[in-house]
Amino acid sequence: MSEPTVTTQTAAPSARAFSPGPGSPPPELSRSGPVPTRPLALGEILDGAISLLRLYPGATMGLAAIVMAVQLVLTLPVQYFTQDLTFSLFDPVPSGGGGELDPLLALLGVVLSSAIIGIITGTCAGVVVGLAASVVGGAALSRPVTASTVWAEVRPRLWALIGLSLLIGLATAVGSLIPLVGEWFTAGAFAIAIPAMILERIGPFQAIQRGWHLTFTGFLAYLRIVWIRLLATLVAFVLQLLVGLPFILVGQVILSLNAPHSPGPGQILLSVFVTGLGTMAGGIVATPFVGCVQGLLYTDRRMRAEGFDIDLGQRLRRSARGVV
Repeated sequence: MSEPTVTTQTAAPSARAFSPGPGSPPPELSRSGPVPTRPLALGEILDGAISLLRLYPGATMGLAAIVMAVQLVLTLPVQYFTQDLTFSLFDPVPSGGGGELDPLLALLGVVLSSAIIGIITGTCAGVVVGLAASVVGGAALSRPVTASTVWAEVRPRLWALIGLSLLIGLATAVGSLIPLVGEWFTAGAFAIAIPAMILERIGPFQAIQRGWHLTFTGFLAYLRIVWIRLLATLVAFVLQLLVGLPFILVGQVILSLNAPHSPGPGQILLSVFVTGLGTMAGGIVATPFVGCVQGLLYTDRRMRAEGFDIDLGQRLRRSARGVV
């Protein structure tokens, strides 16, 4: 007797997502691993994200380290420019920095450079989320997950991933102009768009639409996504702070060596570099953690809204029998 199949409104993208390939190891269907084949509770999502970092350090933190290094290289000159302009604005005793610039021009430069830093940081974070989503997809099917397999899956979608990250960053910036309401809306509305694009191999605008379709299935479902997303962000912030705080303190000490005069160009550059190393070190852990949470949220929403847990179980059983 043929096995029953699950039909949903999104059968086309589902057929492409999480497709077990030949040679996949027989899965343990009753496992309680990082991606169980059932809807996930809050604790399972957070614990699953940590487990994914522990089980696949190369594919999560290893690839994140490369992305964070690129972020450091791109933001270092902009950070230096921002610090220099900031001291020209607020330090009444200039020594080696600015100090002779028109205050309005310096303030405009600080705002512009800060916006550029935000764009670079958000885009790099989006790339890490996409890489983490691939890890979640591989773990859900018990496929081998390595840095090379994850990169091979994400690389053809890299420019689309960057574009989607920029769109989400722009929407988040616009939403932040409406205090609380806009921030809460964007926190949930775009929470699973990147995992949807990577795992279903669809375009950026389709991914946003797909994410909205899975998110806005009910007010309580939306609130649950926002709550988990904000909680994961808080955990990531604590991780980032714990790792990066020593670097930040050293950077501030370097800036204060020439007090009460403003620091010279060499001091500013060294301080920015040390602080950037701290941001990079913290991001290696915190950013893929948030990415894994978003990937698990996407999987959980499909299970709850589309019965994907049944579909996934059938795919795993067919894979265990060697049927593709």
